[in-house]
This record gives sequence, structure tokens and C-alpha cells, in this order.
Amino acid sequence: MSVASTGIARADYIDFGTNQAACKAAARQANASGYGYSYCYETGPGHYSLYLAD
Repeated sequence: MSVASTGIARADYIDFGTNQAACKAAARQANASGYGYSYCYETGPGHYSLYLAD
């Protein structure tokens, strides 16, 4: 069952460490798949996390 089918909005944060390219690629893939709103952001010097929201 997908989260969308439950009607409950949620957000996930995924740590990508220093791999900015992988973080940005994952955000693009999530947005293209219709997951919701996703973006990669810098949590500290050279450290990146992915935000996924329904």
C-alpha cells in the first residue's frame, strides 16, 4: 500500500553524506515519479540530505 493511498501526508529525510550528485539524482527521480515534492539540501559543510514529502 502506498502512503498516498492512506491519505496521510508524511516526510522522510535520507542522509547522503558527502554524495551531492547521488542526492540530487534521487531528488530528480522522486519528483519525476510523482512522489510529491523532493529536494536535496546541504545539512553541513559538504554533507547532503534528501527531503521527500507527499
